[in-house]
Amino acid sequence: MSTENREKRLEAIRTGLRRGDKKHIARLAGVHPVWVSYVIMGRGVSERILTIAEQIIAERNQQN
Repeated sequence: MSTENREKRLEAIRTGLRRGDKKHIARLAGVHPVWVSYVIMGRGVSERILTIAEQIIAERNQQN
């Protein structure tokens, strides 16, 4: 994935998340919430966390 696409993906995730979502993602992924924050801010790399975040955002958009 190119750097530009990665940044766009991260920005879309950051704008779509709400309060408490990082803890929810951490529970689903079985990791610490701090790691989720690192990944979402671009400091760490985890496809699993990004995919879970996108799924949560997509489910919320379908409900609205």
